[in-house]
Amino acid sequence: MNKLDSPVSVKSLGKLLLQRKAEPAFLGAGLLSQYLYLSMEDVDSVRLYGLVNSSEKKERIETVLKEMKEIKKITNDVTIFKSSSGRT
Repeated sequence: MNKLDSPVSVKSLGKLLLQRKAEPAFLGAGLLSQYLYLSMEDVDSVRLYGLVNSSEKKERIETVLKEMKEIKKITNDVTIFKSSSGRT
């Protein structure tokens, strides 16, 4: 077994592939933000965290991920934050 066939390498590649699929999905939905972060917890689970300015946007982010068949578990730790100017 070479290094690329090891279970750790395969798992790492799976996580990277999932992240590379999620980022364009956010961009296409107009949800990509410098305040939003995505962490691949496993090959089929993700954790969202960061700041958004509405509960609707928080829900839309999760909806985009649910549309990806590879994702089985989503942990949505995104915080809704409204600044005094109404912008995040």
